[in-house]
Amino acid sequence: MDYKDYIKAGNKVLYVPYNENWWAAEWNEVKPQVVTIGEYRPYYTDGTPDPMPDEYEGCCRVEVEERLEECQLRLDRLFPIEWKDDEVLYDGKVWPVAGYAEGHGDCDYDGDTRYCILKDGDGYRVVDEDDVHSPRTIDELDHDELQRLWGDICRGSIYTDDYRNTVDVPDTVAEDGYGEFWRYLMDEYGEDNAEEHNTAKEFADYYCNQLAA
Repeated sequence: MDYKDYIKAGNKVLYVPYNENWWAAEWNEVKPQVVTIGEYRPYYTDGTPDPMPDEYEGCCRVEVEERLEECQLRLDRLFPIEWKDDEVLYDGKVWPVAGYAEGHGDCDYDGDTRYCILKDGDGYRVVDEDDVHSPRTIDELDHDELQRLWGDICRGSIYTDDYRNTVDVPDTVAEDGYGEFWRYLMDEYGEDNAEEHNTAKEFADYYCNQLAA
């Protein structure tokens, strides 16, 4: 896609900062983020006459509306966003998605990285697409995955983060699911005997039997 197709006043694009040194990326406080193209069209900084849209180059700069430490950004650090309504699991929680974008990594030796742009209140949070997954329900898991879920979580914890797992079930869903299983054990075996039945196999059997019923 040519710059002229998306470098337009008022258009939101992805800004991925550039670091000349590999070690700078680790300490760089400016992270990939969504920015808004300002009203003034792109320009050169060496005194060359302002280019027309068909003449835009990566070294041209354009102002953005957001208050960044550097508000005159190179076009080759700005990337088009593919707007798309979606839902993903990130950091144990379900997030609404605004869209996706592909851009160069923070360092000059990085290849293209695909980013997921999450809706975060009135703004956006940009994360690596590799870090997001499709959220799953407990009913979607097979017997082996249910046993893995039981083993992943800190059973009985009052902290939702302790229900983080490797089978892409949101923390709150895993917490509620284990709570339901524990109540079943208490009803079925009583307070004195419930814990001896609190096993990965019986957890998996409970949900598989529910699904089969």
